[in-house]
Formats: sequence, C-alpha cells, structure tokens
Amino acid sequence: MEPFRVRVPATTSNLGPGFDCFGLALSLHFEVEVRPSATLTLTSTGADVPLDATNLVVTTLRDHLPPGTPLPPLALHLHNRIPLARGLGSSACARIAGLAIAEVLTHGLSRVDRERVCDAACALEGHPDNATPAVHGGFCVGATGRGHERVELDGRRYVVLIPQLEIRTADAREALPKQVRLGEAVFNLQRASLSALRIARAGHLGGALPFEDQLHQRYRLALDARLQRAFARMEQLTEVEGAFLSGSGSTLMALAKAGEEEAARQSCLRVLQEEGLTADAHLLSADNQGLIIERL
Repeated sequence: MEPFRVRVPATTSNLGPGFDCFGLALSLHFEVEVRPSATLTLTSTGADVPLDATNLVVTTLRDHLPPGTPLPPLALHLHNRIPLARGLGSSACARIAGLAIAEVLTHGLSRVDRERVCDAACALEGHPDNATPAVHGGFCVGATGRGHERVELDGRRYVVLIPQLEIRTADAREALPKQVRLGEAVFNLQRASLSALRIARAGHLGGALPFEDQLHQRYRLALDARLQRAFARMEQLTEVEGAFLSGSGSTLMALAKAGEEEAARQSCLRVLQEEGLTADAHLLSADNQGLIIERL
C-alpha cells in the first residue's frame, strides 16, 4: 500500500434558517496521514482525541471494510485542527476520513467513490448538513435520501469565532422544542428558500441576509447566557452585516462588511471577551474542494 493523505474541511451548518439542510465547507481542515505499519498506531496533533481502537476514524474504517475483512495494521497520524463539540462538523470529518480510508483500502486510490462516501456519512450523521459539504465542498443544500445541490462560492472571508465552550450535539438537540407552530415553520421555509437562491446567485453568504430563524437558534444560544449576550451584541456591530450560530454551537459566524473583515474579527472577539468567553477568532473562506485524497 502506498502512503496517502486524507483531508476533510470543517463545515458550518444551518446558516440561520436552513436547519438540518444547509451546509458550507470552510478553509479549516482535518487531515489523516496513512502509512503501512506492523501494528495499528495512532498519533495526533491538535484537538485531544483517543489514540486507540475507539477513535472515531478507526471505528468508522473498521465498520466499513468488506464483511470479514480484518482491520489492517496502519500508522495513522491525525492533524486535528477542528475543535471538538463547537459546531464545526468535527464528528462528520472524522467519519468521512474513516470512510475514505476504507474506500482506498477496498477499491484503490484512483477508484474512490465520493457519492458512496457521502451517502454513508449522511447515514451515520443522521442528516446531510455537515457531511455533504465536507465531501463535496462549497455551499450545499441536502435532503436525506433525496440528494443535494451544490454551489461554489467566491473567496469572501467570514468571521469564525470559536469559544472555549463545548456544546454537545445531544444537549443542543435536547434543547429544541418537540413541536413548532405552523407560523414558525412557514417563516423558516420562506427564508431558507430565499437564502438558497440568493447565495447561488451572489456566490457568497451576503446574498442570504438576514440569517433569520425561529426553529433552533434561540433555544441553543440560551444554553449559555454569555454566548446569548455576545451574539445579540455582535449583530449590532457596525462592521457586521449578519451573524448566525454555527451548527449546534458554540461557534458563531459573522458576515463582515466588504473591506472590514479584520475590524469585524477584532470587534467580535472583543465582544466575546467582554462577556467572559475566551475564544479564537479566524477569517475563513469557503472550501470548494471538499474531500481530498492524495499520495504522500
């Protein structure tokens, strides 16, 4: 087996009204270097993850090899640039990496089927919002069992604020109401439909403004009062055109006015710090490539 590398982008999902169907790949990546070895070994840099057979990359790889195929001895080195439990698709990235490695071992590097990887990742994740853009790149609208549509975005940079605050997806799901009013559902359907068309035409998230939602965002922001206050203040900044909660949180995304990206990044970071949240603040663009598998 030739050594190879798998690279998967982080994703932001929902983007306001597109609950469980909108997703965008970002220029922040999770990488796995794969080499033959006498025994299974894992090493990593970045986010703290298990370095044994319980690692999500390994369990996904093992479960998606052909029936009866033992897990081969491999040396895996993980570059974990995507923080865990922050609403940036870290679990989808790990699963997609495992699926991609299984594809290479089963079919060969030149015969990896991205649609097969995407379908399996969506099934494991339970919805397509993170998995689809992580595989295909760009802005994606997905519907479970009904495929997806994809749009490449331009190089506009977005403010990405990653607090040192973990919000488990299960907790964020539990915070949502079990029933919604008809008017709220219609509100989101109208805005999601408009946003998808406007993003496709504009080639960037600015076409989606404003990022209005009545189904999930306010319930998840309420899980932490500091995050809730910071978000409300961010939306009022003169350098910011709009903001939304990334996935289930705690990461916040902001759309800066053209030419004011760095000023918006600094202002948003200052708001979080004043609310008592330590955070990393990045300027990231869309990743239009998605999953990449290449020889080392």
